[in-house]
Amino acid sequence: MTQSIVFLTPRLVGDRFADHAIPLEILKDLAALEEMILEVAKWRYLQEHPDRKRSPRGFIDDISLKLTAIEPGSACPRIEAVFETPGIFPPDTLAPANFDYFIKARDSIFAAVDAAERGDVITRHLPDFLLGYFDRFGRTLHESERIELDPLHPERPARLSKAIRRSLILASQIDELTNEVTLQGR
Repeated sequence: MTQSIVFLTPRLVGDRFADHAIPLEILKDLAALEEMILEVAKWRYLQEHPDRKRSPRGFIDDISLKLTAIEPGSACPRIEAVFETPGIFPPDTLAPANFDYFIKARDSIFAAVDAAERGDVITRHLPDFLLGYFDRFGRTLHESERIELDPLHPERPARLSKAIRRSLILASQIDELTNEVTLQGR
């Protein structure tokens, strides 16, 4: 039996998202976010199990993240965590044991973005080698756009903009910053 839980509903803010639509190029950013969540979940597991050198085999195989809808409010992609549950349990009663690490990973990413926005110590929430994922996540944002990763938290929605992304990347081990640009010529 397949079960799904709403895992993340970021809010995309800017002119390109005003018509309740998401340009396809933004899907690259969401794919990079998924990859970052998986890697941060593994890191969180290893932090809580210092005797281990690797996460268990199949640690990320049980759970997948899927875009299931676009919610109202600028453009809010609803991303659900989908996993298999044994058929003997009623729905919404049993998530895989490693799902807690996915939640902790999501919250660590929110906290790192919020720390960058507030000028706090970013590496308190994520190590510098994981901050490198921000080189791919948020790359397609334009100057006047942002992604509110936690829009339900009104005081601290963890706003990712080009400037915040730059702060996150500079706190990482990456030597260079990449941006997508459009060249027009005649």
